Formats: sequence, structure tokens, C-alpha cells
Amino acid sequence: MVRIMNGNGHFACCGSYISPLMVLTSANCIEPYRHNLAGASVEGVAMLDDEDNFAFIETVYTPDQFKETYNFMDLAVVTLRRPIRGKLTEFIKLCEQEPAIDVDMTAIGWGYSSFAIQDPSLNPRKFDVSVQSMEECQTKFTKFNGVKVSDTVFCVTHNKDRRQCVYDPGCPLIYHNELCGIVSVDSSCMDTKIPGVYTNINKMIEFIQFVENVMSHVN
Repeated sequence: MVRIMNGNGHFACCGSYISPLMVLTSANCIEPYRHNLAGASVEGVAMLDDEDNFAFIETVYTPDQFKETYNFMDLAVVTLRRPIRGKLTEFIKLCEQEPAIDVDMTAIGWGYSSFAIQDPSLNPRKFDVSVQSMEECQTKFTKFNGVKVSDTVFCVTHNKDRRQCVYDPGCPLIYHNELCGIVSVDSSCMDTKIPGVYTNINKMIEFIQFVENVMSHVN
């Protein structure tokens, strides 16, 4: 997991480091910053004292079909000017299987509803969450806020205890050390009865490969 910082040095989004020059995050989270990337950077969460473990952002790619505030194709690929250094920095493999109902996955984050209240620490927390059926998820979303869940996301059941709920913008959902989901919009730990919505990495492989191809031609 990495932290995406805006040009003013403040936390913007959480991200997942998947290759030397590529980070995945929520398109909804990064959208307010993507057209002003001067000084914006990505830094590793795990680090040793006095390590240089950050890299400046080169650009941000989002799918053409993405629309701000919607959860359809809510994924951004953040490209870096150079790899992130640091002895504790490592990549995460992309999920190779579809999320199965009732399977437990690990949600990682800080658990804040707003980073305007408190900046994230260097020590994120993690808790297990269970994958919900899309039918159950859609029913709950319609009941609470009328929001439609798209076919590029899947849902999980938040921990009933808000103190054990982590759902921060762009943060990862992990299964067997693979990245299966990215926190999307329309949920929070303020109301744990509403499911957590994650962009399904399996549904976004084609877009990620497209960006990889673009980068190979640029470089």
C-alpha cells in the first residue's frame, strides 16, 4: 500500500503499487488532483528511518467510460517518473480469480471518514470482511440511498463495530496476497449497515494492460 500526496504535501488517496512505475487507486479519489500534478507524489507506507521512498507522479489514466461520482469503472492508473525506492517497498500481484460470495478478504486502511479531520498515520490497520452477493448489495444500497452498483464492482459486509471498519478512498482489498479490489464511492464506516463497494480488479485488467501498452510505447 502507498499514499498519494498532492502538490501541497497533503494526503490525497490511498493506492496499491503493482509495478515499478504503476500505482492503482480510485478514479473518483484522484479526479480532483489529476489536472494539477505539479509536485504530486506517491510514497511507501512501510519504510526504514531516513529512507527515500517516494516518487513524483508523471500522469494519471482513467477509463473513457468513467464518470465522476459513479462507481462504474472507478479505477485510475497513476504512473511515476521513477520507481519508489526503499527496502520495505514491494509490489502486489493482481487478483487472478473472481470474488466468491462469503469469502473473507482483508481490507486495509485507516478507518477515517474524512482526512480533513485527521491525516492518516504511517501505520494502517486491517480487518477481514466478507464478500456479499450483488443482489443483497443492490437491495441495501437502494434502501439506504438509491445508488446503483455497477457490474465493475463487488460488495463486502462492513464490520458492525465502526472501530473495526476501514474504508478509505483508493485503499486495497486483499485475498491471498493478491489485489482484488479498490475502495470505490458511496459507502463509509459511518454507517456499517451499508456494504463496502470495491472496484473489481478482474473487471479492469483490460484497461490496466492498455495503460501498460501506452507506457511501453512512451518509454
